[in-house]
This record gives sequence, structure tokens and C-alpha cells, in this order.
Amino acid sequence: MKSLSNELKTPVHQVIQVLKELELLLEAKSTADPELFRTIDKFEQIAGGLDITVGNILDYASILNKTIQLKKTKFLLKAFLDELVCCFQEKCKLKKISVQVECDPELIMCTDYNRLRGVLFIFLENSVKFTDLGGINLKAQVVSRNINFKVIDSGSGIKQSDLLVVSDILNNPF
Repeated sequence: MKSLSNELKTPVHQVIQVLKELELLLEAKSTADPELFRTIDKFEQIAGGLDITVGNILDYASILNKTIQLKKTKFLLKAFLDELVCCFQEKCKLKKISVQVECDPELIMCTDYNRLRGVLFIFLENSVKFTDLGGINLKAQVVSRNINFKVIDSGSGIKQSDLLVVSDILNNPF
């Protein structure tokens, strides 16, 4: 599993690193075209999404092998959500839909950063895929000492007939 992780993640991380180096090089030249910076940002968003997807695949394999381990860290939730939403800015722009985050900027969360990012990424990805008009709102709020997440969109939603199947899968994943 470890070698598979390196085989998948190393090229993605190399792309991200090269993009950051390119951005630094361009910043050093005052004649750099702003459109070039926007293009680099688009590539960074795509690479970030790919990194999350690869992480989700590896997590799934770890779950099946019963080797998954959680690594709790503390982080500002609003900044985390804003960064996550950046992965979808370009897709939303192309579809002419909005995406926004509602969260207390001072709210601190203590959980596995990458696992939460992976789960919310899946929900946002589906929301973007099935929303053609309007927008998407990612909400996080404290309810009875827990943090609740909601992805609200103006998309078509899940058919009533499929809700039972989805519910069954969520309640009995393995």
C-alpha cells in the first residue's frame, strides 16, 4: 500500500511544486502577464482536486484492508473550507454557478484534516456536477457541541427512488 501511495501521490505533488516554483519565478519578473497567474491558479486547483481524489482512493483501500488511521489536528474551519472550495472555482465559473462558504471564521475544529477534506470534496464534486443553475452553499455550524456540515445546491437532487439505496449504503458501507 505504501509503494502504491508513493506511485500515485509523488507525481501529483511534483506538479503542485512546479506550479508554485513557476509562480515564484513570474512574481520575480514585474512584466509577467496577470492572465498567466490566473492560468497557474487554474492548474493548482485541478492538481489540488487530483491530490484529494488520489487520497480518497488510498483511504478506501486502507478501509478495506482495515489499516486506516486517523490523525487529528486543530485548524480554522473557515479557512479550510475556503481552500477546499477553491478546487471548484473554475468549474463553477464555466457553468456560471456560484459557490460560497458560510462558517464562523473563528471556529476551530479538531479532526483528521485530510479525511474531512476528502469527504467534503466528494459532496461538493457531486453538487457541482448536478447543478446547472443557481449555486452551491457549503455551511458549517455548531449544533449541540457538534459541527454540522451541509452542502446546499439548486441542482436536481437525488431521485426519491434512489434515496433508499443511498441510505442503505451509508448505513452499511461494507
